[in-house]
Amino acid sequence: MPARSYVQVEEEKYSAFASPKLALDHKLAIYGRQSTKEQVEKNHGAYLQQAVKLVDIGKELGFTGPDDIIVFIENKSKNGKWVNASGRLRIDQRPGLSALIELINKDVVKTVLVWSVDRLFRDEDMIQPPVFVKACKDHHVIVFTIDDYFDFNNKKRDDRRRFLELVVSPI
Repeated sequence: MPARSYVQVEEEKYSAFASPKLALDHKLAIYGRQSTKEQVEKNHGAYLQQAVKLVDIGKELGFTGPDDIIVFIENKSKNGKWVNASGRLRIDQRPGLSALIELINKDVVKTVLVWSVDRLFRDEDMIQPPVFVKACKDHHVIVFTIDDYFDFNNKKRDDRRRFLELVVSPI
């Protein structure tokens, strides 16, 4: 009987304290949203934070190519006008978030950068956020905020619970 040979597959090693490995060979998606069009028009600084500042942070993370970053601003409609964009709306009611999840599911995006978790969701019913988390977990997507990150595949961190808690009661 011939000897069998096995090629050992190296598992990704996770540490509770190590920074996640970024998939720089995939796209970074930036997601911005303000609840009302009036907020966008009157508080232009928040818009700039969620767009321009996050692009700068994305470049610092290593996404430096001209096509490495995709920006989704939920309040900007196709015709260029500002619209309301509540975080309580379902994913399918938000074109930007729907497009983002589609790119996650197609493995185009492996890193998401958002100012804070409440820019993605303010869903007290907790129906939509787990859908997003599952897509991120299934496709090994890391979600960054300006002061934290969520790696839903790291078994040594409880990022799913932390993310979902922030959706309900943002700090």
